[in-house]
Formats: sequence, C-alpha cells, structure tokens
Amino acid sequence: MSQRTSSEGMSGDPSHPTAIAIRRAAAELFTQRSPASVSLRQIAERAGVNYGLIHHYFRTKEALLGEVFADFSAQGAKLIREAPDVREAMTTLLPPDSTSLYPHMLAWTVLDGSASKEFHASPAFQRIRALIEQERSNTVQAGTTSEIDPRVLTATVMATILGWQFFKPFVWAAGELGELDEAATSAAVIDLLTAMIRTTAAGPRDQSDS
Repeated sequence: MSQRTSSEGMSGDPSHPTAIAIRRAAAELFTQRSPASVSLRQIAERAGVNYGLIHHYFRTKEALLGEVFADFSAQGAKLIREAPDVREAMTTLLPPDSTSLYPHMLAWTVLDGSASKEFHASPAFQRIRALIEQERSNTVQAGTTSEIDPRVLTATVMATILGWQFFKPFVWAAGELGELDEAATSAAVIDLLTAMIRTTAAGPRDQSDS
C-alpha cells in the first residue's frame, strides 16, 4: 500500500502494524467518550507506542479521527460486499444483537460540533445506494420516474439503521416494545425500509387513481 501524503494528514504507511495499533486504540477511546476529550498521549498509552509515532503516522488527532471513521466505513462495506440485494445488506447491518460501537463514536463526534471535516464519502453508503438502485430498477413501473433522489433514500435508510443501533435502549422503552422479540422487531424495521424503497420506485401516484 502506498504511503499517504501530508496533504491527506498522514506521512507514514497506514498498513504498518504500528499505525494499525494506533487506529485501533483511538477507535476504542473514541467510542467510550468524546474524541475532543481524548488526548494523543492517551491514545499512545492505549496503543503501547511512543507518543511521537502518532505524529509520524497521522500528524494530528483530526487526521487520526478521519482515518478511524474510514476504517469503520470500510468494515461496513466489506460486510455487505457480497449481499445479493438491499434487503440482505440491511439485515446484515442491523442484526438484533448488534454490538457495533460505530454509532457511539459518530454521536460523540457530532456532539463535538466539528465533525463535518472528518466525514467523507462512505463506501458502505455507496454499496447500499447501488443495491437500492438495483432494487428500484427491478420494481419500477413502466413509464414512471421516482422523484426521490437515490442519495436521499440511501441517507434515510442508513440514518434509520444507525438510529436504531444507537437509540435502541431509548426507543425500546419509550415505544413500549418491552415484550417484543428483538429479532422479529429488527426484521420488521427491515420490512419497513424495504417497503419504502419499493414504494418510491413506483413513482408518483397518478391522481386519476384516487
């Protein structure tokens, strides 16, 4: 793997074991509390490396945070790479027993108020979008065109999945879902998202049908 340049915020080889250890340590800390409250020295201590090596590989905490987000996104894309359709991909991303800490880190970073510059196009979003467009092409009605931008639909799907992962304890209690089976509930959420995708593929309803 080629070295990243300083213009990308990095100067060392991101595939080097030390760089990987630093990213893993940062990910652990960033999911436990606000990235703004985590120091580079704390990351170095968790990774078991010299403090100066973080500057060598990543230069700044912001660049390191961006790389951690990229790692999580790449992992998500890998999980759904072989999914044959969008329903299967969504089911993979929203298992009933999900222990993913990505939504926690995402929430912490957003609350810090300086997240936008650390976020970039996501390969996981891109894969979901491709599968959504595939699903819509399979169900679109002849002579109709959906008015919903597939990027908006993709963002809505991913926001729902991330929301269920992060806010699950709250929505479970507030929605009085206590006696429901978690697996069945996750499946119901996927059913709703699938229906939304297929409904938008049908295009705007003809007023003459009402």
